[in-house]
Amino acid sequence: MIDSPKWTWVRRAPVLPLEVALDGADSMLGKPLPAQGTISVRLDGDGDASSEKPGDLTAVRPAVAGSTTAIVLEGT
Repeated sequence: MIDSPKWTWVRRAPVLPLEVALDGADSMLGKPLPAQGTISVRLDGDGDASSEKPGDLTAVRPAVAGSTTAIVLEGT
């Protein structure tokens, strides 16, 4: 996997399951998305995205631009 800068997006999920498509408009740095990288997802239990606590649901998966990545959240 290519090392690339850490990119951050925050999406509020009013209803689950949630389908998300990421593109250059989602870049916080205004740069194109890398061709491959890692997607980290966390469903925060207390509503404060800056805190990570036991019980938050998380997943980390490799991703490649133009492909579909299915993510299933698991308890921490």
